[in-house]
Amino acid sequence: MRVLKVFDIFMSFDILVSLSYFVMSPAERCSWDIYNEGSQQLLGYGLYITGVFSLFLSALVVAALVKSSLTEERSFLGLRTVCAAGLVRSWVFGFLFSGASAISGRWLFNPDICPIFGFFKQFASVYQIEAVTHLCIERYVHAKYVKNGWEMTKYHYVLFNFLCWTFSFVYSLLPFIIGGTYALDFTCASCALDLVLPTNYGKYLMAILLFFQSVKPVLFMGYMLYHAIAIEQKCFDKEEHRTQLLFTQTTVKLTLAAVACWTPVFLATAWAVVPQLWGAPAAQPPRALALAAAFGSELNPGAIALTILCSNEQVRQATRGLFGKPAHLKDD
Repeated sequence: MRVLKVFDIFMSFDILVSLSYFVMSPAERCSWDIYNEGSQQLLGYGLYITGVFSLFLSALVVAALVKSSLTEERSFLGLRTVCAAGLVRSWVFGFLFSGASAISGRWLFNPDICPIFGFFKQFASVYQIEAVTHLCIERYVHAKYVKNGWEMTKYHYVLFNFLCWTFSFVYSLLPFIIGGTYALDFTCASCALDLVLPTNYGKYLMAILLFFQSVKPVLFMGYMLYHAIAIEQKCFDKEEHRTQLLFTQTTVKLTLAAVACWTPVFLATAWAVVPQLWGAPAAQPPRALALAAAFGSELNPGAIALTILCSNEQVRQATRGLFGKPAHLKDD
């Protein structure tokens, strides 16, 4: 009987140890082992540099658009939304948390808030992607309306914004419903969507969700811009619609800049996720790819804002107006 009691005690202890992994906070365990001490420091300081760069440029463009009269032209509302989304992403859920934690090599904050932080970070990131997507959709709808002699109303732009909020909320909430969660990311110092997929059918649902969050919007961007440009080349007068033609060029350039920054994130995600669909464990992305993904994600808002400043004369004029220089907002 004593032997059986001792055996029961050891079995109970073994079960508790096994269960402790699952009840442990997501911020107290990390599924990735990519960085050494030197690269962790590089990551932390790099996140601060790219984060401050993105924060400054996004704030500059948002301030210029808010202060000027450009947003009276409704198309510029989409630019303001894109840059404002990047500003929130950088300031609230970006380098201030992830940079400090990366330098320390661990999540510095209350472990219990990791899933909550991950949820809102995912929300802000998806919102930015959807804002760029709907800016491209707006270009196509605008071109179609001009071609048919119709007029776009403010309700179109209210609808675009509503859809951005809706998709962001749904895509961020769905992981909780289909068996996923938010946990430490590749850096082991910030929280994001957990890329270690469930072992049951939930892994396929998570893969589909990741596809709709990343690949589907890019396909939509390309499709809408292609058809918008085709209509503009065929039906728009180069002098009468000069401002709108230039605005479409700005949209194309900022979309390319955004996709360039998102590409390392997509590749690192695919590297970790795809093997799991065939029953293999999550693969560790190469350190260089993980670094590129982290920097690309943080640099993305700044790259978009810089592209807008470089490609749109009206926004540059509005930016000069912030510093007391005359802002001649002409259609050129």
